[in-house]
Amino acid sequence: MSFVPSQSTPRFLAAADAGVVVEFGDAVDEALSARVLTLEAAVRRRPPPGVVETVPTLRSLLVLYDALATGHDELVAALRELTSGPPEAPRGGGAEWAIPVVYGGEAGLDLDEVAAAAGLTPG
Repeated sequence: MSFVPSQSTPRFLAAADAGVVVEFGDAVDEALSARVLTLEAAVRRRPPPGVVETVPTLRSLLVLYDALATGHDELVAALRELTSGPPEAPRGGGAEWAIPVVYGGEAGLDLDEVAAAAGLTPG
């Protein structure tokens, strides 16, 4: 039996000695990503005991925990409970980052050379 994106029940996989991966599917899909973000928001609102950090991907959520505060089975049970109800919409959007960019001059002494090699103009 293969794990397909349309499967409604997530898989809970051990990750090293203090992590659980909650996998919602095996493809890059907007609906799966929304489920990941929804679970991450739920964990942040009501963190199960021992949760240290969450790391979302496009199709799964890695939940790292303090093994002295909780165990794998207890965390999986808490995460299973958070995924068992009707899906909630994630609250708020992602963080917005402004990254200043400077081209040419002192910040890019090779701009003319790189532009010429690419068949472009530097300005």
